Amino acid sequence: MYHVSTTGLPNPWQAPCPAHVIEGLGSFMSGVKNNDLAAFSLCMQDADLPALRELADEIATRYRHVVFAGMGGSALGGRLLTDFMGAGAFHTPHLHFVDNDDPVTLARLYAHLPLPDTLFIAISKSGTTAETLAATLTYVDELHHAGLSVKDHLMLLTENTDNPLRKLAHAYDLRTLTHNPKVGGRFSVFSEVGLLPAMLAGMDVRALRQGARKVLEAFMRNPVESAPASFAHMSVLAAQAGYKTEVLMPYSDRLSKLGPWWAQLWAESLGKNGKGTTPFAALGATDQHSVLQLFADGPDDKLYTFVLPDYATSGAPISELLAGKVGLPHLGGITVGDLITAQGKGTVASLQGFDRPVRVIETPPLDEFVLGNLLMHFMLTTVVAAQLWDINPFDQPAVEDGKRRTLAILKAGDL
Repeated sequence: MYHVSTTGLPNPWQAPCPAHVIEGLGSFMSGVKNNDLAAFSLCMQDADLPALRELADEIATRYRHVVFAGMGGSALGGRLLTDFMGAGAFHTPHLHFVDNDDPVTLARLYAHLPLPDTLFIAISKSGTTAETLAATLTYVDELHHAGLSVKDHLMLLTENTDNPLRKLAHAYDLRTLTHNPKVGGRFSVFSEVGLLPAMLAGMDVRALRQGARKVLEAFMRNPVESAPASFAHMSVLAAQAGYKTEVLMPYSDRLSKLGPWWAQLWAESLGKNGKGTTPFAALGATDQHSVLQLFADGPDDKLYTFVLPDYATSGAPISELLAGKVGLPHLGGITVGDLITAQGKGTVASLQGFDRPVRVIETPPLDEFVLGNLLMHFMLTTVVAAQLWDINPFDQPAVEDGKRRTLAILKAGDL
């Protein structure tokens, strides 16, 4: 399990989350227990995993390239999990994510993909997401031009409703997975939306869910003293004190997509009715050499959270002979894991020295279980913060407004 340290924060921010707020989470607790909040209760069981594993094995055997097309949570969870596993250019099948409808990006992708060896998986809960539909329909055209069967190279993941993706499925007799209607996109990382790409990347998704389950069960037993409740309370109190931006900075390339995933979760769930704070995703040690200057010596208006995995003694050692030759004998014998560990601790100490509010999450060596811990921690923190701000974390009215305006512009031809 992870460990949270909040030394140096103002004492009022470290007070327990008010009991009446936790009592107000009764409907959430019931929803988890009754499977009405499947994004969370999915982690309490594994019955769906064997069939998903069979599908992943079938895909991996048949295709060298798999393209996942989805927007927001339909892509961010899968990208986070596959990046965690290091499923890059040298992994088979090679996994691609299309999460924008930039015409140059799509043209380059289609120009370089070996279409006979490619499977395209379109993900949209509603089946109406314009960007996903655009990418999917242009891909169908590419298959037509190449003389390939659409049925053999396109798969869909959407709700079982009369939506555009389902109509496409009927037109071409496509294999279609049913998106759970009780799982919203930004909360879908533990569903097939996140787990199918994760399986293709070689992840032990059972361990991922077990890690999430551990945090969820602890929260359900004693929410008042839980780390997610404490984090949420600190965030709300910090916002009231003028700290309107939250920074999340993990020290690990394996967690490079944790920040963007969390940023969507936090902003889209909480930015309502004038409430919420602005998420800022950073990465250590990379951003020590850029935004750290602003963090430490710029406006004091940010709350910082660092994720420091246990990297000590891991990785390649630095040769004592070579360290001496470049005039840095103190580096001799240490590992690159020692270096990034020191960098993380040094950055925390620096910000604390500048009297910045800092929280630290320390984890054991990273694996799927630990990642599950972290993801559930941030999901629960978001839910509790919503309760504190008295808002619904599961809708996104402003996002829907933008979608309606986009459709109106397209219908009017006012480009």
